[in-house]
Amino acid sequence: MEQTINLILKSLAISGLMMGYYWLVLRGRKMHAFNRFYLLLTVLAATVVPFLRFDFWIPGKTAATPALKLLQFVVTDGEEPMPVVKAATYAWTLGEWLSIGYGTVSLSLLVWLLYSVGSIYRVRRAGLKARRDGYNLVITSDGRAPFSFFRNIFWKDGLDEHSEAGQLILKHELVHMRQWHTLDKVAMQVAIALCWFNPVFWLINKELALVHEFLADEEAITDNDTSAFATMLLEPYYKSALPVMINPFYSSIKLRIMMLSITNKTSYRNLRRAMIVPLMIVPVLLFSFRVHTVPVTTAKKHITLVLDAGHGGVDQGAVAPDGTLEKDMNLRVCKRIAALAGEYNVTVIQTRPDDKYINLVDRPAIADKLEKAVMVSIHVNKSYKGGTTTEGMTVNESIAKDGVKLLISRHSSDQAECQKLASAIGNTMSADGLKTSYRQKGLIVTGRTKHPSVLIELGNVDNPRDMALINSEAGIDKLSRDILSGVATYANAN
Repeated sequence: MEQTINLILKSLAISGLMMGYYWLVLRGRKMHAFNRFYLLLTVLAATVVPFLRFDFWIPGKTAATPALKLLQFVVTDGEEPMPVVKAATYAWTLGEWLSIGYGTVSLSLLVWLLYSVGSIYRVRRAGLKARRDGYNLVITSDGRAPFSFFRNIFWKDGLDEHSEAGQLILKHELVHMRQWHTLDKVAMQVAIALCWFNPVFWLINKELALVHEFLADEEAITDNDTSAFATMLLEPYYKSALPVMINPFYSSIKLRIMMLSITNKTSYRNLRRAMIVPLMIVPVLLFSFRVHTVPVTTAKKHITLVLDAGHGGVDQGAVAPDGTLEKDMNLRVCKRIAALAGEYNVTVIQTRPDDKYINLVDRPAIADKLEKAVMVSIHVNKSYKGGTTTEGMTVNESIAKDGVKLLISRHSSDQAECQKLASAIGNTMSADGLKTSYRQKGLIVTGRTKHPSVLIELGNVDNPRDMALINSEAGIDKLSRDILSGVATYANAN
């Protein structure tokens, strides 16, 4: 949910910034074609830019391999039984209810759009159609006419097409048709349906419709007879409810007449246009680019890391207050580790590269097919006071409520190497400012492999600070690089 809120805030900031520039610098100027482009660009930028992410990692000096300091692991009671996977009762989380509400509003707006389009085509079927050069003239008694919709011009029955007013109206509607203004309107309605939370989109929709009218008025008056056109606009007209995606002829009368009276050219036109370049660059730099400088500890000799994303499939693990599932958090971190591993001279083999359930015994068996490797199992913790943990362990102690925990299994065949591996990763994390603690327990996944292994709980789903780290791209990168640096440090120490 936090990521969704971030996307919404970015969209609001981008659209607000760009619309502010339009209102202060472009609105009301005789540069209608550019204003149309700019308004559509604002919608596109506010929709796409929040999803863009460009991470640039600038490697610092290759970090010298630190002396490996062995950490002391607190021995705790508790054994990890084989979990019994069964159908569980499911309760909707707050995040899921909000998603359902959001989707319901979006779907309702899309249905209304389809209904409006359908009403136009019903008028088209009932009207008298005449094929013209590149368009259809539909003569109708519908009170909304005259208006245009794609390649159809709906003409009011009784309005003389050959009169001076009729000719001006027809020219006006032909401009709407040839410049594809209806496509803009339909696209805006779809954007509003998907991003209805953004009030700027609703304002842009209104402004864009006005710009369409300015464009059509400007093109229709070829002989500069603005007085005749203004007089025609002030004649009585029908005030019926209009579908949002049509181009009605009688709209925004006062503003259109005022724009017709402006004859001078807009000053600094090119400068006003050129300023959108830095205006577009600013939100992209602010919201999409991330530059990181990180010292890299590279393994001097190649090492294979078997990476286990805890839980998966029907076994969802812990559930955060916002509805985020542990199995998804674990997998996201593992995929990031796998993507970065090449920089550290590490090859990653994942026990589950996607969302599927794998038996606890089968996971270490994947590692044991390799001659030489280390194994890291990734998890996220949840607060308990005694009882059973997410791994199925019974405990008598109160588990720490936050921070990273590194656990080694007392069933491991080589306790010393497990301690070295966990210490190498733990030292790296501590040096990077992460709170760490160390335990020794009866674990299956890391206890049944012949290779050095450690289970890492990256934080606690009940702790907002831990969740902010685990659910942010920067936090995932930080955790992933610390784990890889630790694995490289272990390899260099052997």
